[in-house]
Amino acid sequence: AEAARWLAAPPPGDDPPAFVRNKAAQLLAALAAADFPGEWPSLFDDAVAALEGGGGGGGAAPARAPPPSPAAADAFVRLVAAVDDDVIALDVPRSAADAAAAAAVKGGLRKGALPRVVAALLSVAAAHAPTSPPLAAASLQAFASLAGWGDAGVVASEAAVRSLASLLPPGGPVASAAGAALAAIASKRMEAPAKLA
Repeated sequence: AEAARWLAAPPPGDDPPAFVRNKAAQLLAALAAADFPGEWPSLFDDAVAALEGGGGGGGAAPARAPPPSPAAADAFVRLVAAVDDDVIALDVPRSAADAAAAAAVKGGLRKGALPRVVAALLSVAAAHAPTSPPLAAASLQAFASLAGWGDAGVVASEAAVRSLASLLPPGGPVASAAGAALAAIASKRMEAPAKLA
Protein backbone atom coordinates (compact mmCIF):
# COMPACT_ATOMS: atom_id res chain seq x y z
CA ALA A 1 0.00 0.00 0.00
CA GLU A 2 2.88 2.37 0.78
CA ALA A 3 4.39 1.79 -2.68
CA ALA A 4 1.06 2.71 -4.30
CA ARG A 5 0.82 5.85 -2.17
CA TRP A 6 4.42 6.90 -2.98
CA LEU A 7 3.83 6.33 -6.69
CA ALA A 8 0.64 8.40 -6.55
CA ALA A 9 2.02 11.19 -4.36
CA PRO A 10 5.82 11.34 -4.20
CA PRO A 11 7.27 13.55 -1.47
CA PRO A 12 7.43 17.26 -2.33
CA GLY A 13 10.35 18.01 -4.61
CA ASP A 14 10.67 14.33 -5.56
CA ASP A 15 9.37 14.15 -9.13
CA PRO A 16 10.74 10.85 -10.40
CA PRO A 17 11.54 10.59 -14.11
CA ALA A 18 9.23 8.58 -16.37
CA PHE A 19 11.46 5.49 -16.38
CA VAL A 20 11.36 5.36 -12.55
CA ARG A 21 7.57 5.72 -12.56
CA ASN A 22 7.37 2.94 -15.18
CA LYS A 23 9.59 0.64 -13.11
CA ALA A 24 7.56 1.35 -9.98
CA ALA A 25 4.35 0.49 -11.86
CA GLN A 26 5.98 -2.69 -13.21
CA LEU A 27 7.03 -3.62 -9.68
CA LEU A 28 3.44 -3.19 -8.47
CA ALA A 29 2.25 -5.25 -11.46
CA ALA A 30 4.67 -8.03 -10.45
CA LEU A 31 3.29 -7.83 -6.92
CA ALA A 32 -0.22 -8.09 -8.36
CA ALA A 33 0.77 -11.24 -10.25
CA ALA A 34 2.26 -12.75 -7.10
CA ASP A 35 -0.03 -11.48 -4.35
CA PHE A 36 -3.41 -10.44 -5.77
CA PRO A 37 -6.01 -11.39 -4.76
CA GLY A 38 -4.62 -13.84 -2.17
CA GLU A 39 -2.07 -11.96 -0.07
CA TRP A 40 -2.98 -8.40 -1.06
CA PRO A 41 -6.71 -8.42 -1.85
CA SER A 42 -7.00 -4.64 -1.50
CA LEU A 43 -4.24 -3.80 -4.02
CA PHE A 44 -6.51 -2.15 -6.57
CA ASP A 45 -8.73 -0.58 -3.91
CA ASP A 46 -5.54 0.85 -2.37
CA ALA A 47 -4.49 2.20 -5.77
CA VAL A 48 -7.88 3.85 -6.32
CA ALA A 49 -7.78 5.28 -2.79
CA ALA A 50 -4.29 6.69 -3.45
CA LEU A 51 -5.62 8.24 -6.66
CA GLU A 52 -8.49 9.80 -4.71
CA GLY A 53 -6.16 10.94 -1.94
CA GLY A 54 -7.67 8.50 0.56
CA GLY A 55 -6.17 5.99 2.91
CA GLY A 56 -6.78 2.71 1.09
CA GLY A 57 -8.60 -0.50 1.87
CA GLY A 58 -11.67 -0.02 -0.31
CA GLY A 59 -14.99 1.60 0.34
CA ALA A 60 -16.98 4.07 -1.64
CA ALA A 61 -15.40 7.17 -3.07
CA PRO A 62 -16.47 10.54 -1.71
CA ALA A 63 -19.52 11.93 -3.52
CA ARG A 64 -17.67 15.04 -4.74
CA ALA A 65 -14.00 14.15 -4.69
CA PRO A 66 -11.66 16.71 -6.26
CA PRO A 67 -10.10 15.66 -9.54
CA PRO A 68 -7.04 13.48 -9.10
CA SER A 69 -3.71 15.25 -9.19
CA PRO A 70 -1.66 14.74 -12.36
CA ALA A 71 0.97 12.74 -10.43
CA ALA A 72 -1.64 10.46 -8.84
CA ALA A 73 -3.49 10.05 -12.14
CA ASP A 74 -0.28 9.25 -14.02
CA ALA A 75 0.73 6.67 -11.40
CA PHE A 76 -2.67 4.98 -11.46
CA VAL A 77 -2.80 4.80 -15.25
CA ARG A 78 0.76 3.41 -15.37
CA LEU A 79 -0.20 0.74 -12.83
CA VAL A 80 -3.27 -0.41 -14.76
CA ALA A 81 -1.30 -0.40 -18.03
CA ALA A 82 1.57 -2.36 -16.45
CA VAL A 83 -0.81 -4.96 -15.02
CA ASP A 84 -2.34 -5.38 -18.45
CA ASP A 85 0.98 -5.47 -20.31
CA ASP A 86 2.98 -7.56 -17.86
CA VAL A 87 0.34 -9.84 -16.34
CA ILE A 88 -2.90 -10.06 -18.33
CA ALA A 89 -2.29 -9.37 -22.05
CA LEU A 90 -3.07 -12.38 -24.22
CA ASP A 91 -0.74 -11.41 -27.06
CA VAL A 92 2.33 -12.32 -24.98
CA PRO A 93 3.33 -15.99 -24.66
CA ARG A 94 2.93 -17.01 -21.02
CA SER A 95 3.94 -20.03 -18.98
CA ALA A 96 1.24 -22.07 -17.29
CA ALA A 97 2.07 -20.35 -13.98
CA ASP A 98 1.89 -16.89 -15.57
CA ALA A 99 -1.42 -17.76 -17.25
CA ALA A 100 -2.78 -18.90 -13.88
CA ALA A 101 -1.61 -15.63 -12.28
CA ALA A 102 -3.29 -13.65 -15.07
CA ALA A 103 -6.53 -15.56 -14.54
CA ALA A 104 -6.33 -14.93 -10.78
CA VAL A 105 -5.79 -11.19 -11.28
CA LYS A 106 -8.69 -10.92 -13.74
CA GLY A 107 -10.93 -13.00 -11.47
CA GLY A 108 -10.00 -10.95 -8.43
CA LEU A 109 -10.73 -7.71 -10.25
CA ARG A 110 -14.07 -9.00 -11.57
CA LYS A 111 -15.11 -9.99 -8.05
CA GLY A 112 -14.01 -6.76 -6.45
CA ALA A 113 -12.44 -3.54 -7.63
CA LEU A 114 -13.16 -3.57 -11.37
CA PRO A 115 -16.06 -1.06 -11.15
CA ARG A 116 -13.89 1.35 -9.13
CA VAL A 117 -10.91 0.92 -11.46
CA VAL A 118 -13.08 1.57 -14.53
CA ALA A 119 -14.71 4.61 -12.91
CA ALA A 120 -11.30 5.94 -11.88
CA LEU A 121 -9.88 5.58 -15.40
CA LEU A 122 -12.87 7.41 -16.87
CA SER A 123 -12.58 10.10 -14.18
CA VAL A 124 -8.90 10.61 -14.99
CA ALA A 125 -9.70 10.92 -18.69
CA ALA A 126 -12.49 13.45 -18.14
CA ALA A 127 -10.55 15.51 -15.59
CA HIS A 128 -7.30 15.68 -17.55
CA ALA A 129 -8.54 15.84 -21.17
CA PRO A 130 -8.45 19.68 -21.26
CA THR A 131 -5.05 20.11 -19.58
CA SER A 132 -3.13 16.89 -20.30
CA PRO A 133 -4.44 15.11 -23.40
CA PRO A 134 -1.62 12.49 -23.36
CA LEU A 135 -2.56 11.47 -19.80
CA ALA A 136 -6.26 11.35 -20.67
CA ALA A 137 -5.52 9.28 -23.79
CA ALA A 138 -3.34 6.86 -21.80
CA SER A 139 -6.17 6.44 -19.30
CA LEU A 140 -8.59 5.61 -22.12
CA GLN A 141 -6.10 3.14 -23.60
CA ALA A 142 -5.93 1.41 -20.21
CA PHE A 143 -9.74 1.36 -20.12
CA ALA A 144 -9.82 -0.22 -23.61
CA SER A 145 -7.51 -3.00 -22.43
CA LEU A 146 -9.89 -3.76 -19.54
CA ALA A 147 -12.87 -3.64 -21.89
CA GLY A 148 -11.53 -6.67 -23.72
CA TRP A 149 -12.05 -8.99 -20.73
CA GLY A 150 -13.98 -6.99 -18.13
CA ASP A 151 -17.60 -7.69 -17.33
CA ALA A 152 -19.85 -6.07 -19.93
CA GLY A 153 -22.10 -4.70 -17.19
CA VAL A 154 -19.14 -2.68 -15.92
CA VAL A 155 -17.15 -1.68 -19.00
CA ALA A 156 -20.16 -1.27 -21.28
CA SER A 157 -22.45 0.38 -18.75
CA GLU A 158 -24.53 3.33 -19.85
CA ALA A 159 -22.42 5.64 -17.67
CA ALA A 160 -19.16 4.36 -19.20
CA VAL A 161 -20.43 4.71 -22.77
CA ARG A 162 -21.75 8.22 -22.10
CA SER A 163 -18.45 9.22 -20.52
CA LEU A 164 -16.52 7.90 -23.53
CA ALA A 165 -18.91 9.56 -26.01
CA SER A 166 -18.47 12.90 -24.22
CA LEU A 167 -14.74 12.73 -24.96
CA LEU A 168 -15.16 12.28 -28.74
CA PRO A 169 -15.44 15.96 -29.72
CA PRO A 170 -13.47 17.98 -30.75
CA GLY A 171 -10.97 15.38 -31.99
CA GLY A 172 -7.31 14.80 -31.28
CA PRO A 173 -5.60 12.09 -29.22
CA VAL A 174 -8.28 11.96 -26.53
CA ALA A 175 -11.06 11.51 -29.10
CA SER A 176 -9.03 8.81 -30.87
CA ALA A 177 -8.51 6.94 -27.60
CA ALA A 178 -12.20 7.32 -26.69
CA GLY A 179 -13.16 5.96 -30.11
CA ALA A 180 -10.81 2.99 -29.63
CA ALA A 181 -12.35 2.33 -26.21
CA LEU A 182 -15.85 2.40 -27.71
CA ALA A 183 -14.63 0.03 -30.45
CA ALA A 184 -13.29 -2.33 -27.77
CA ILE A 185 -16.73 -2.34 -26.14
CA ALA A 186 -18.45 -2.91 -29.50
CA SER A 187 -16.20 -5.87 -30.26
CA LYS A 188 -17.02 -7.66 -26.99
CA ARG A 189 -18.81 -10.95 -27.34
CA MET A 190 -22.24 -10.02 -26.09
CA GLU A 191 -25.73 -9.97 -27.48
CA ALA A 192 -26.38 -7.17 -29.97
CA PRO A 193 -29.32 -5.66 -28.00
CA ALA A 194 -27.03 -5.32 -24.95
CA LYS A 195 -24.49 -3.42 -27.07
CA LEU A 196 -27.15 -0.99 -28.23
CA ALA A 197 -29.04 -0.60 -24.94
